[in-house]
Amino acid sequence: MNPSPSHLHGEHTSLYQAIAETLNAMSVQIEAMGADLCRDPVIVQRHMTSLQTIDRLSQHLEQVAAIIGADDPVAAIEQVKLADLKEHLQRAA
Repeated sequence: MNPSPSHLHGEHTSLYQAIAETLNAMSVQIEAMGADLCRDPVIVQRHMTSLQTIDRLSQHLEQVAAIIGADDPVAAIEQVKLADLKEHLQRAA
């Protein structure tokens, strides 16, 4: 029998919320770092691929945080905007 969505985290709901908040804060910090680096045209020219990777990492963290913090993480996968991450998580669910 599957647990109801509101009880998927069981007695550790506050722990999962704290993890989600931490991941989300990391996403914001990474995004800000990437934005700072993008202000320098020389860095942008030399490191465009790395800057795009920074942006992608930020997006992944944000999406994973939303799933971990959701009342129903399996249902939350449907809201994932990154196709490769969404497919990966759907296969795991």
